[in-house]
Amino acid sequence: MSATIATTVKMTTKKPRMTQEEKDTKMELKAQERAVKKEQAKKDKEAAKVAKKEEKEAAKEQAKKDKEVAKEQAKKDKEVAKERAKMAKKEANDAAKQSNKEAKEAEKVAKKEAKEAEKVAKKEAKEAEKVAKKEAKDAAKERAKAKKRPPNAYIIFTKENRDVVKKENPEFSFGEISKEVGRRWKEMNALKKE
Repeated sequence: MSATIATTVKMTTKKPRMTQEEKDTKMELKAQERAVKKEQAKKDKEAAKVAKKEEKEAAKEQAKKDKEVAKEQAKKDKEVAKERAKMAKKEANDAAKQSNKEAKEAEKVAKKEAKEAEKVAKKEAKEAEKVAKKEAKDAAKERAKAKKRPPNAYIIFTKENRDVVKKENPEFSFGEISKEVGRRWKEMNALKKE
Protein backbone atom coordinates (compact mmCIF):
# COMPACT_ATOMS: atom_id res chain seq x y z
CA MET A 1 0.00 0.00 0.00
CA SER A 2 2.85 2.45 0.74
CA ALA A 3 4.21 1.84 -2.79
CA THR A 4 0.87 2.97 -4.23
CA ILE A 5 0.96 6.17 -2.16
CA ALA A 6 4.54 6.92 -3.24
CA THR A 7 3.59 6.42 -6.90
CA THR A 8 0.59 8.71 -6.47
CA VAL A 9 2.77 11.39 -4.84
CA LYS A 10 5.30 11.15 -7.69
CA MET A 11 2.58 11.50 -10.29
CA THR A 12 1.06 14.57 -8.67
CA THR A 13 4.40 16.40 -8.35
CA LYS A 14 5.46 16.02 -12.01
CA LYS A 15 5.53 19.17 -14.15
CA PRO A 16 2.91 19.24 -16.88
CA ARG A 17 4.52 18.56 -20.24
CA MET A 18 4.49 21.19 -22.94
CA THR A 19 2.36 20.36 -25.92
CA GLN A 20 4.00 20.12 -29.29
CA GLU A 21 2.22 23.31 -30.33
CA GLU A 22 3.66 25.17 -27.31
CA LYS A 23 7.14 23.85 -28.13
CA ASP A 24 6.78 24.91 -31.75
CA THR A 25 5.55 28.37 -30.72
CA LYS A 26 8.46 28.78 -28.33
CA MET A 27 10.97 27.70 -30.98
CA GLU A 28 9.36 30.02 -33.52
CA LEU A 29 9.58 32.98 -31.13
CA LYS A 30 13.24 32.22 -30.48
CA ALA A 31 13.91 31.99 -34.21
CA GLN A 32 12.15 35.31 -34.81
CA GLU A 33 14.13 36.92 -32.01
CA ARG A 34 17.39 35.63 -33.50
CA ALA A 35 16.36 36.87 -36.94
CA VAL A 36 15.53 40.33 -35.58
CA LYS A 37 18.87 40.51 -33.75
CA LYS A 38 20.74 39.34 -36.84
CA GLU A 39 18.97 41.92 -39.02
CA GLN A 40 19.69 44.71 -36.52
CA ALA A 41 23.36 43.72 -36.34
CA LYS A 42 23.51 43.74 -40.13
CA LYS A 43 21.94 47.23 -40.28
CA ASP A 44 24.31 48.52 -37.59
CA LYS A 45 27.30 47.10 -39.46
CA GLU A 46 26.17 48.71 -42.73
CA ALA A 47 25.56 52.07 -41.04
CA ALA A 48 29.00 51.98 -39.43
CA LYS A 49 30.57 51.07 -42.77
CA VAL A 50 28.82 53.97 -44.54
CA ALA A 51 29.75 56.42 -41.76
CA LYS A 52 33.37 55.31 -41.85
CA LYS A 53 33.51 55.66 -45.63
CA GLU A 54 31.96 59.14 -45.50
CA GLU A 55 34.33 60.19 -42.75
CA LYS A 56 37.32 58.90 -44.69
CA GLU A 57 36.22 60.70 -47.86
CA ALA A 58 35.57 63.94 -45.98
CA ALA A 59 38.96 63.78 -44.28
CA LYS A 60 40.65 63.03 -47.59
CA GLU A 61 38.86 65.93 -49.28
CA GLN A 62 39.70 68.31 -46.43
CA ALA A 63 43.35 67.24 -46.46
CA LYS A 64 43.46 67.79 -50.22
CA LYS A 65 42.00 71.29 -49.84
CA ASP A 66 44.37 72.13 -47.01
CA LYS A 67 47.32 70.87 -49.04
CA GLU A 68 46.27 73.03 -52.00
CA VAL A 69 45.93 76.08 -49.77
CA ALA A 70 49.34 75.47 -48.24
CA LYS A 71 50.87 74.95 -51.68
CA GLU A 72 49.29 78.18 -52.95
CA GLN A 73 50.55 80.08 -49.91
CA ALA A 74 54.05 78.67 -50.39
CA LYS A 75 53.97 79.74 -54.03
CA LYS A 76 52.91 83.27 -53.05
CA ASP A 77 55.60 83.43 -50.38
CA LYS A 78 58.21 82.30 -52.89
CA GLU A 79 57.10 84.97 -55.37
CA VAL A 80 57.29 87.62 -52.67
CA ALA A 81 60.77 86.41 -51.78
CA LYS A 82 61.80 86.57 -55.44
CA GLU A 83 60.35 90.07 -55.74
CA ARG A 84 62.26 91.17 -52.66
CA ALA A 85 65.43 89.69 -54.10
CA LYS A 86 64.88 91.56 -57.37
CA MET A 87 64.36 94.83 -55.56
CA ALA A 88 67.44 94.29 -53.45
CA LYS A 89 69.50 93.50 -56.53
CA LYS A 90 68.25 96.63 -58.29
CA GLU A 91 69.16 98.73 -55.30
CA ALA A 92 72.60 97.14 -55.35
CA ASN A 93 73.04 97.99 -59.03
CA ASP A 94 72.03 101.61 -58.40
CA ALA A 95 74.50 101.79 -55.58
CA ALA A 96 77.15 100.28 -57.92
CA LYS A 97 76.89 103.33 -60.14
CA GLN A 98 77.83 105.48 -57.19
CA SER A 99 80.50 103.29 -55.86
CA ASN A 100 81.87 99.96 -56.90
CA LYS A 101 82.67 99.04 -53.32
CA GLU A 102 79.19 100.01 -52.09
CA ALA A 103 77.63 98.02 -54.93
CA LYS A 104 79.45 94.84 -54.00
CA GLU A 105 78.47 95.25 -50.37
CA ALA A 106 74.86 95.97 -51.26
CA GLU A 107 74.70 92.90 -53.54
CA LYS A 108 76.01 90.69 -50.78
CA VAL A 109 73.40 92.05 -48.39
CA ALA A 110 70.66 91.62 -50.97
CA LYS A 111 71.56 88.00 -51.69
CA LYS A 112 71.70 87.23 -48.00
CA GLU A 113 68.28 88.81 -47.44
CA ALA A 114 66.85 86.90 -50.39
CA LYS A 115 68.13 83.60 -49.02
CA GLU A 116 66.83 84.40 -45.58
CA ALA A 117 63.46 85.46 -46.99
CA GLU A 118 63.26 82.26 -49.01
CA LYS A 119 64.20 80.20 -45.95
CA VAL A 120 61.55 81.98 -43.90
CA ALA A 121 58.98 81.50 -46.67
CA LYS A 122 59.74 77.78 -46.87
CA LYS A 123 59.62 77.44 -43.11
CA GLU A 124 56.29 79.31 -42.94
CA ALA A 125 54.88 77.16 -45.76
CA LYS A 126 55.91 73.98 -43.93
CA GLU A 127 54.39 75.27 -40.70
CA ALA A 128 51.17 76.21 -42.52
CA GLU A 129 50.99 72.74 -44.07
CA LYS A 130 51.54 71.09 -40.67
CA VAL A 131 48.82 73.23 -39.09
CA ALA A 132 46.44 72.49 -41.98
CA LYS A 133 47.02 68.74 -41.65
CA LYS A 134 46.48 68.88 -37.89
CA GLU A 135 43.30 70.92 -38.30
CA ALA A 136 42.02 68.47 -40.92
CA LYS A 137 42.75 65.56 -38.63
CA ASP A 138 41.07 67.28 -35.66
CA ALA A 139 38.06 68.18 -37.79
CA ALA A 140 37.73 64.56 -38.94
CA LYS A 141 37.84 63.40 -35.32
CA GLU A 142 35.15 65.91 -34.35
CA ARG A 143 32.94 64.78 -37.23
CA ALA A 144 33.39 61.16 -36.19
CA LYS A 145 32.37 61.99 -32.62
CA ALA A 146 29.32 63.89 -33.83
CA LYS A 147 28.13 60.97 -36.00
CA LYS A 148 27.75 58.45 -33.19
CA ARG A 149 24.15 57.28 -32.97
CA PRO A 150 22.17 57.61 -29.72
CA PRO A 151 20.85 54.40 -28.11
CA ASN A 152 17.43 53.24 -29.32
CA ALA A 153 14.33 52.96 -27.09
CA TYR A 154 14.87 49.25 -26.36
CA ILE A 155 18.43 49.80 -25.12
CA ILE A 156 17.27 52.60 -22.81
CA PHE A 157 14.40 50.41 -21.55
CA THR A 158 16.83 47.53 -20.90
CA LYS A 159 19.21 49.75 -18.91
CA GLU A 160 16.37 51.06 -16.77
CA ASN A 161 14.68 47.68 -16.13
CA ARG A 162 17.51 45.14 -15.85
CA ASP A 163 18.22 46.00 -12.18
CA VAL A 164 14.50 45.98 -11.37
CA VAL A 165 14.10 42.44 -12.78
CA LYS A 166 17.28 41.34 -10.99
CA LYS A 167 15.93 42.61 -7.63
CA GLU A 168 12.54 40.96 -8.19
CA ASN A 169 14.14 37.65 -9.25
CA PRO A 170 17.59 37.30 -7.67
CA GLU A 171 17.81 33.63 -8.68
CA PHE A 172 17.62 34.44 -12.42
CA SER A 173 20.72 33.97 -14.55
CA PHE A 174 21.92 36.67 -16.94
CA GLY A 175 20.07 35.06 -19.83
CA GLU A 176 16.85 34.70 -17.87
CA ILE A 177 17.00 38.37 -16.86
CA SER A 178 17.38 39.33 -20.52
CA LYS A 179 14.42 37.15 -21.49
CA GLU A 180 12.26 38.73 -18.80
CA VAL A 181 13.23 42.25 -19.87
CA GLY A 182 12.44 41.29 -23.47
CA ARG A 183 9.06 39.88 -22.42
CA ARG A 184 8.22 43.11 -20.59
CA TRP A 185 9.25 45.12 -23.61
CA LYS A 186 6.89 43.12 -25.83
CA GLU A 187 4.02 43.65 -23.39
CA MET A 188 4.44 47.43 -23.42
CA ASN A 189 2.15 49.40 -25.72
CA ALA A 190 3.65 51.27 -28.67
CA LEU A 191 3.20 54.73 -27.08
CA LYS A 192 5.33 53.84 -24.06
CA LYS A 193 8.02 52.33 -26.28
CA GLU A 194 8.54 55.67 -28.02
